[in-house]
Amino acid sequence: ADYDLSLVTCQRLEALKDISFFLIHLGASMLMPTTFELFSSRKKGKGRAFRRIGKTPQSASPQSTAEDYISLGDQVASAMELIENYAASIVSSPGGSLTLIQDVKKYYDDEKNEIKKHGGNVSVTIITSVYPWGKKCGEAEMAGPCKDFVSLLNDFADLPVTFVFVVETTDVDVIKYYDELPSPESGIKADVKIAKGLGIMIDGARLYNPWLNYCLPMHLCQTLGICSNVLSQAASRPLSAAEIRVLCNTFIGDVPDPDVDLGAFLRTIDTFMSNDEHTKWNPATGKNAPLVDVEKLRMKLSPKPTGCGCIIA
Repeated sequence: ADYDLSLVTCQRLEALKDISFFLIHLGASMLMPTTFELFSSRKKGKGRAFRRIGKTPQSASPQSTAEDYISLGDQVASAMELIENYAASIVSSPGGSLTLIQDVKKYYDDEKNEIKKHGGNVSVTIITSVYPWGKKCGEAEMAGPCKDFVSLLNDFADLPVTFVFVVETTDVDVIKYYDELPSPESGIKADVKIAKGLGIMIDGARLYNPWLNYCLPMHLCQTLGICSNVLSQAASRPLSAAEIRVLCNTFIGDVPDPDVDLGAFLRTIDTFMSNDEHTKWNPATGKNAPLVDVEKLRMKLSPKPTGCGCIIA
């Protein structure tokens, strides 16, 4: 099919709303118990606002009645209204402070016993555009809050909780901070995944990994924490051969180790790309394209010639 693609300037707030609406509808369509909570109150004196979508874990049942679906529709409408009102309040009164550290701590204190009691896996998606402690500060001033945040996340290490931080900003320092959270050097033992906004991903992947068709289904997977830590890096730097293999194994199929046999690796990907299933609309070009451009990937991974390239006659 042909697509008429128009690229428009999008406010960060609109991007946050889009991700929120997607998660709201996902929770509803899967009948997945979901709590949507506004961690940070922008208007002084206003408490945290939240809406629950789906059944609570203790009342969950395989059977769903007509009343359940009606109630679910009301819950979705209420949650979307909450986001719209919150966005409007930010536009009309942009003051206030963001206190992600304090609110994640409160979430831990409020929910840890329930999580232990009912079991099951819990995914906590946090959409943010700033440091966990709010305002940017000097490196020396960051040391204390950074240590506190690592300690806080480690409180979740023994719980079946996965954090997905969706970073919606072009501030390179903030992006770098979140990019480094999943690394062993950060000292974080909890399950942490990083995702980035669609615009950031399209621009970054085109610059650093032009062989990759960063399509919309791939972006939805990243937002849900599927292969997020590799995908998010694709917008910040060229991926290594090992990371590319992880990506291919996740979205395409099992491929050989490129460090062992690069030719077999590329031939296997080429075979997969002949399947229409692996051709998707590319939002960067507005055209259908394979998930992987094998020739561009070959150029990236092939050994580079050594020496000065001089000819002595």
